[in-house]
Amino acid sequence: MEYVESLLEEYYGLSLAFEEGTQSLGNSEAIEQLLAIEEEICWEVSLPVSESNRNLFRLIGKGKTITKYVNESLEKLEMARLQYAYDRRAFASKFVKAA
Repeated sequence: MEYVESLLEEYYGLSLAFEEGTQSLGNSEAIEQLLAIEEEICWEVSLPVSESNRNLFRLIGKGKTITKYVNESLEKLEMARLQYAYDRRAFASKFVKAA
């Protein structure tokens, strides 16, 4: 999880740079970097890369500290991962029962 924490910290920093205007939204390299970090976070916690999973950590509230952001994001990602794993098992068990 340390790697995911470092990715979230990097994501937080880049997001703040956009928010504060030090990074331009026209800077496609920075946008690509944000998207790559989003993808990596999803893969690292075994979630599909989807809009809903990206939104678990994408939205950073005003005035939220990096520590609070990272902790809340990790909690949301863990809950989503558990739900995803449960849903996959439930889906697979339907096929086992049918056979």
